[in-house]
Amino acid sequence: MDATDVLLVLLLVVGLALAFTFFRMRALIESVTHLRRELADTLIERNRLAAEFRRAQEAAEDAFRREATDLQKTNTRLDRDRAALEGANEKLRTLVWADPLTGLSNRQHFEQRLDDELRRGLRDDRPVSVLVFGMDAFQKYNHDVGHDRGDEALSEVAEMLRQAFRRAGDLASRIRGDTFAVVLPGIDQSTALRFADRMRRGVWKLAIPHTTSPVAERLTVSGGVATAAPDRLRRAYEILERAERAMEAAKRDGGDRIATHAVESTAAEATA
Repeated sequence: MDATDVLLVLLLVVGLALAFTFFRMRALIESVTHLRRELADTLIERNRLAAEFRRAQEAAEDAFRREATDLQKTNTRLDRDRAALEGANEKLRTLVWADPLTGLSNRQHFEQRLDDELRRGLRDDRPVSVLVFGMDAFQKYNHDVGHDRGDEALSEVAEMLRQAFRRAGDLASRIRGDTFAVVLPGIDQSTALRFADRMRRGVWKLAIPHTTSPVAERLTVSGGVATAAPDRLRRAYEILERAERAMEAAKRDGGDRIATHAVESTAAEATA
């Protein structure tokens, strides 16, 4: 083989090598191009998914805000309805327990409350006093001035009671017609007498004219006081009846005065 042949062989080998390298480079370029397209597609898909995620997140946030707003409105409505219901219940309790003329408690409420206070007094070892006030010659007053003015006078006396007995536990009531009662938990007889006489003097100071009264030329009240000591507590109607009897005794003795009635009982009655 001469030099020409060797040169040709070398050229052939170099050509083959170049051709192989070319094809390898083209394949590599195509692979890179394919990868770049796939990467671009991946980026596009990622951006699409990210955009969808943002839209979904915004939609969820909007839905949450709407739900929160609706919930707040619902809670506000429920609070308003609850307040209205409580107000209606309070009005209903007032209608059931209140005297319609004076706004004081009625006899039913008074007796229930008195019974509760007697039980509490027995448990806490403290006395319970009851005051009963009746207007002197009130039928004559109604006959003279008319029932409308009579109702006004009862309302004035009721307001005095309301203002005079404001301790926690005190309860002033209109138990019938022109008769009022007050329960005083924890008050002994001497203190109850002072309270009752203060109320009597307060009605006197109102100076409501009553020219046909056999007691005075103004409207007056007589009062009865009954006190149950801790070891002599009895049922509600008994102590109330005793206070009423004391009031009637005060009226018989001339009116515009306070009388007392001691509450007696045996140990067995006290625990009945």
